[in-house]
Amino acid sequence: MKANNCFLFILGLFLFFINLVIYSRITLENIVENEDSKSKLPLEGFNRSLSRDSRLAAVRQLRLAQRYGDPGYKQFQSSSIMRFYGFSGYEMLTITRQGVSDVSIGEYIYPARYFADSFGKDINAHGETIMDAAGTRFGIFFNPMQGHSKNMYAILELDFRGTNRFTQYTAKIRHSFGEISWESGALLFGQYFHPLFLVESFPRVINFNLGAPFEPQSLVPQLRVTQEVGPCEFLLGIMGQSFLNTYGPNAFSNVYLEDAIIPDIAFGFKYRFGLTGESFYGFVIDYLRVVPRLSSLGVINGNSAAYKVNEYVDAISTEIFGHNVFHWGEVNFKFILSQNASSQVLISGFAVKTLDPITDYRTYVPTNAVAFWLDTFYLFYRTQMQLGLFFGYTHYLGAFTPLYIDPSTDQPISYSRPIGNTGFSVDYVYRVALRYSYNLGSFRCGLELEWDLIAYSERLDRYGRGLNPKPVNAFSPIISIDYVY
Repeated sequence: MKANNCFLFILGLFLFFINLVIYSRITLENIVENEDSKSKLPLEGFNRSLSRDSRLAAVRQLRLAQRYGDPGYKQFQSSSIMRFYGFSGYEMLTITRQGVSDVSIGEYIYPARYFADSFGKDINAHGETIMDAAGTRFGIFFNPMQGHSKNMYAILELDFRGTNRFTQYTAKIRHSFGEISWESGALLFGQYFHPLFLVESFPRVINFNLGAPFEPQSLVPQLRVTQEVGPCEFLLGIMGQSFLNTYGPNAFSNVYLEDAIIPDIAFGFKYRFGLTGESFYGFVIDYLRVVPRLSSLGVINGNSAAYKVNEYVDAISTEIFGHNVFHWGEVNFKFILSQNASSQVLISGFAVKTLDPITDYRTYVPTNAVAFWLDTFYLFYRTQMQLGLFFGYTHYLGAFTPLYIDPSTDQPISYSRPIGNTGFSVDYVYRVALRYSYNLGSFRCGLELEWDLIAYSERLDRYGRGLNPKPVNAFSPIISIDYVY
């Protein structure tokens, strides 16, 4: 897909979303929910927003931060100085072939590539069953100044996934932030979700991966300002990187961003509608600069020599989203054009455009990917039961300009999220997942049937796109049981 066609496609989708906004405003009577009904809904992440005036209040932020909800919320005392929350969780997956995982976010992201033995048999065509309890979470909500500054608070939340196989089942900080909120805005400082991830609108799947690799997701140190003006909400944030990093010449590292000096910068906009502003449409634009190297190894008079270099690559990722709340459930969607988003568990990255054969000085361009997902669910049986459907699609576009071809491999030098450290490139991924969940007080359980189709390419063309992608697919039933406190 050429760049012009891609941006025309985005423009067309945006116009279509605007039409949906207009249509939704005409049918506001279908998007009604009073405060009494809100308190009875299951709080599994898809909690209904409070009134617009209190949307950024501290207690609401508690519910959003823990994401999976707090059944004891209605007993929460606003005068409490400290509140413990979390859940003890268990997940079991049976996959019809070997899978690829990222321990820090989930045990299964998508199926492993075709891997032939000496006789052409697929070694990865062997199922596996995974049991996981590392997603258990524990958090503390602090609000010690109720009498004087009730809108100043902090949250510390842990899970036990660690950041890699060596640290699995050790505590890892998910959220560690403070926030000062006022009537129409808030200032957040610390580690929290990247602005590309929306706590009010994300895939509600049973799988702990939360829709990867279709949904951007990263927990990052940041400074974020949110401000409401009427039905509009604006966001500006500057971010670093935490345990999910950019992939580059030295594998995954946050040094690439640190050496860039300029932090990751995001701007977001939401237009809220509905009686209490619970539904919205909007977009987020994210700018990321990374520095792959500070020095190169070149040649002087036939001898190797180190050179100081000034190399960098700029990338812009954009997403358009919609969050529709109805009396029977929700419909959420997102369209993403990503560049160099390996730190978000997306399949885009960057590649070498030119290379000086004497100094080894390199210039770079981002590689691109598009993704779309749709998630909807229907509530029934006094809203304690949920029937949901998720569809996701992502496609790797490569670079929009020709790349340098390494003569030793006859391949571009490309850096995108490696698949199980194999270096194989993902060409496209499809996912369909049907789920059922039941919420009764502190008890929560769910069943999900997930089907994935993914295509890998061993060789790339001069734009970094896959040649002769080979698809594989897998089916996975997923069971989840949690006790929420």
